[in-house]
Amino acid sequence: MEERITPRGRKLPDTDWYMEHLYAFALSKGIDILRANFSRYVVDLNRGRNDAALYAGRPSTGLAPLLGFDGQPIYQDGQEPDADEIAARTDQY
Repeated sequence: MEERITPRGRKLPDTDWYMEHLYAFALSKGIDILRANFSRYVVDLNRGRNDAALYAGRPSTGLAPLLGFDGQPIYQDGQEPDADEIAARTDQY
């Protein structure tokens, strides 16, 4: 998949780095945390299957985003996942 991503996308600008530090207190409070071992560009675990926007008035970036939060393409032209690939990723993850 990496070879299909734009050079900018490979820098993972939309990654929530250091979340484990920000929410380190949660486990001691009995709060469960879901942490992905892969980029949200594979499949975004913060999205429901219905792909509804997370914030009112803002567009959804998708279960398998094609655009970054800044609206720039994640994939090189012609390398975007099709509906079947997105469905397979959603089922797998």
